[in-house]
Amino acid sequence: MINYDPKRLLISLHIPKTAGNSFEYVLKNSYGLGYFRHYYNHSKDRKPARIPWVNTLQKIVPLCIHGHFDPEEGGVNVFDYYPEAAQFITVVRDPLEMHLSLYFYMRKLFNEGALSWKGKPSTTFEYKDIDHWVEERPFYMLRFFPFELNHNNYADMLNDNFIHLVVAEHMESSMEMLSKRLSRKLKKVPVINTTPRNEQPSEKSIQIFREKYPLEHKIYKFALDLNKLSD
Repeated sequence: MINYDPKRLLISLHIPKTAGNSFEYVLKNSYGLGYFRHYYNHSKDRKPARIPWVNTLQKIVPLCIHGHFDPEEGGVNVFDYYPEAAQFITVVRDPLEMHLSLYFYMRKLFNEGALSWKGKPSTTFEYKDIDHWVEERPFYMLRFFPFELNHNNYADMLNDNFIHLVVAEHMESSMEMLSKRLSRKLKKVPVINTTPRNEQPSEKSIQIFREKYPLEHKIYKFALDLNKLSD
């Protein structure tokens, strides 16, 4: 993993359903005036704007930009906004748990009439049940990394571009390692934005999911090993 340079821009990649809101709370409290958010506004179909004067600001205060750098939201990734980006952090989670968490969150928003995409309210929920979601809905993890990761290069790419990968299931101990890597005192992580669950996928669906996404599971195992955690 690379060493943190406080004089260079730090990008925090928020992969959905990896305790990103809790992680944001910690980063915001740590970086203060040097902290900025990057999120697409779906209700207004509005892209996030580039933070102006980044090169000037980072000479004054350490900068951290946290959010969803998703090329499916506007067709751009982190390097389109910040070509100078060269050091990253993120939180990862067991891939199946991420996928299930998104299902329950999206169902909750839909049932409340609060689900929208690019300015338009969602009037239908495409997936009839949790097994249909697990088996058929494309898993999104890889698209939130700004690099083309594959089975041959993923370890090198992560080592060469990331300061640390936090593991959501072991947040406290993993954040201690991040704190040392950043040489910054980080607050205890609160629990924010959890959604109750009332369904379980079948073993058949779980097996199908695991067989479809081996690279994502390798990345998660990489993060576990990095944090000296057992799977």
